[in-house]
Amino acid sequence: MVLENWNVNLSQNVILYQLKQKIDSLQTSGAHSAKQYGRPVLFEEASTPDSHVVLISSASELKYILDHCGRFEDSLPVCTAGIRPSGETKSIPCLYFNEDVPLNTALNLLQDIFMKFDSWEKCLYETSGENGDFQKLIDCCEDIIEVPLCLMDSQFKYIAQSRLSNATTAAEFMDATNKMSPDAVNDLLSNKDFNSHYKERHSIVYSFSTGSGVSCNIFYHNTYVGRVILQLDISRSAEKNYYLETLEILAGYVQLLYERKLSFEKDPVLKNRLITCILDSLDGRPVIYEKWASIRLENNWSISDRFCLVQLRSNPRYDKTLYTEYLRKH
Repeated sequence: MVLENWNVNLSQNVILYQLKQKIDSLQTSGAHSAKQYGRPVLFEEASTPDSHVVLISSASELKYILDHCGRFEDSLPVCTAGIRPSGETKSIPCLYFNEDVPLNTALNLLQDIFMKFDSWEKCLYETSGENGDFQKLIDCCEDIIEVPLCLMDSQFKYIAQSRLSNATTAAEFMDATNKMSPDAVNDLLSNKDFNSHYKERHSIVYSFSTGSGVSCNIFYHNTYVGRVILQLDISRSAEKNYYLETLEILAGYVQLLYERKLSFEKDPVLKNRLITCILDSLDGRPVIYEKWASIRLENNWSISDRFCLVQLRSNPRYDKTLYTEYLRKH
């Protein structure tokens, strides 16, 4: 779901995975919940709000919650200060530590996690606006999706990649035209499980000879147009569940941006500005440096890059008018 505000709620999977990165002794008890929880609050017998992460610092507080499960069924208790459930909390999920973690430490860590995801969704929302950019959407995920991540279209062309993907997969899986290499495409197309999910609206796990990971499709008017895909060792269930959820959030914003741009290609406005400047130069009209600098930034060109303008002329005519008109049409 795409949100227009970034005071986000988080799932048990996301909270468990992120908090365990900070304190590895974190454990879970009771049934898994797919509910979304609000920012952490301290337990108060009389006024603890619903649907939040609730921090517990005494055995009596935990007993009260377990004795009043109906009231706290939409909450996620987190035990601190060495408090642990004596058995399975079957009625509601509960997180606890196998060490003495102070209440304030747990509170600060949880606040940081919520703020981190607030910033992420804000970045995704702002980047998916009218002048959005698919590469910038992927870049927004650097602190959230810490595995190789890429966006590709329906023809297996790489549209955007994370830095980890560039470093680890580009040489192995990509050809000179930014498309997935024929061997990698054949590997995917021969995988029945992977190909059976072209109509799937949720994230799915895939596995084939060159690796495994999570994938989520992008649609436009019910037509498959591409997918976001990440590499991951799917044998680790907590990590897998976390990335299934976060990739689906990213896919929602990628789809929103696609619906606005109607293409994975560079914004036509940017292309038109580039062509206009080239035409002005061909016609002998000076183009100010600031315009070229702006175009260079828009197209991710470096000032140290070398460029070559290739002039295509027909055999019977060699006048510049023919070439200019050709450029205008193409």
